[in-house]
This record gives sequence, structure tokens and C-alpha cells, in this order.
Amino acid sequence: MDLRTLHSLGNQPAPSDVISGWNLYCEMTPDAQRDLWAILEPGLLLPPGQEQQERGAAFCEKYGINLEALASVVQACGLLFQQAASHDLSVELFQEDLSALSETAGSHVDLMVSRYASVKRSLRQSILAATLADQGKLLTGVHWSTEQLSASDRGTALDATVVRLTLQYVDGAQAERITLQLTPDSIRELKAFTDRFGGGR
Repeated sequence: MDLRTLHSLGNQPAPSDVISGWNLYCEMTPDAQRDLWAILEPGLLLPPGQEQQERGAAFCEKYGINLEALASVVQACGLLFQQAASHDLSVELFQEDLSALSETAGSHVDLMVSRYASVKRSLRQSILAATLADQGKLLTGVHWSTEQLSASDRGTALDATVVRLTLQYVDGAQAERITLQLTPDSIRELKAFTDRFGGGR
């Protein structure tokens, strides 16, 4: 039994499917290893879709790899990336993990380490968003438009600029939206809020 432990797995032994998937990656040509990112990155950050399936099929045809082998590689690498980001693993420790799996350093390890460095922040943001969505409604988008209100059945000569603010959010697995109308006073209150909590804190 292989007992190579990994930082990204909480210092637990690497499962056999991770080892076999990583070994398949190591056996790919350098060009295939480089182009794998076009398959792996969308799978890390986006829901599965038809475009990803088509990219996978094209990759297999180009490099003479069967879909089952590609799926094994993507699953193994994806798990390593996700778990490393989940543990907020440094680039150095992630490199140690991949070198341990490979039993040697090399360009194939350096390539994946550089990919991890580029995508770690996005993965951490996805983890935070998923955590918040588990607890309740999560804002996912903001859209706005303006209109000039001059009169209504309640009064004339109102001469007010009204902002329509549409908030998109997810509630569990359900995507929802709500549209609010903001008066100038409401906008000032909203600005005070964003000034206090904005700025990337």
C-alpha cells in the first residue's frame, strides 16, 4: 500500500485513484501537460457544460488519449488543487506534495505549481462563496438603471432621479433576484455603507 502523505490532504495518505491519475499526467507529453490546463481550469471554477465536454474530446483526439484516462487525470489534479486551496496551502508545500507523488521534481511539477499559484485566489473565493451560500442568501450580481420621475397620482413637479437596483442572489440551489427603487437619500446611505466596508477588506 502506498503511504505517501500529502499536505493538501491533511497529511493523510494519497488515495490510489489520485496516485494513478497523477501518474497518467506524468506520462503525458510536455505539450499535452501544458494544454491540459484548458481542460482543468474550467472544471475547477465553472459548472460542467457542453463546451468542456467538447474540449475534452478534442484534447483526447489531438494527443491520442482516451476519455477515461483524461477523466482520471482531471479528477486527480482537480482534487489536489481543491484540497490545497481548502487548506490554504502555500506554493512551496503544494510543490512538496506533487514532488512526493512524482518521486522526483521536474518541469511537469513546476508547471502545475505555477497553475496553482495563478488559480489559488479564485478557488479560495469560490470556497468562501459556497460557505456563505450554505448559511443563507448570497449576493451574486448587481444591475442598475435610472429614470427621471416628474409626477404621479400623489404629486407633481417631483423632479427626482430614481435608481432601480436589481440584486441577484442564490438561495440554496435557486437563483433569485429582487429589484429595489432607490431615492437620493437611499443612495447616500448605500454609499456610506460601501465606503465603510469596501476597498477589498
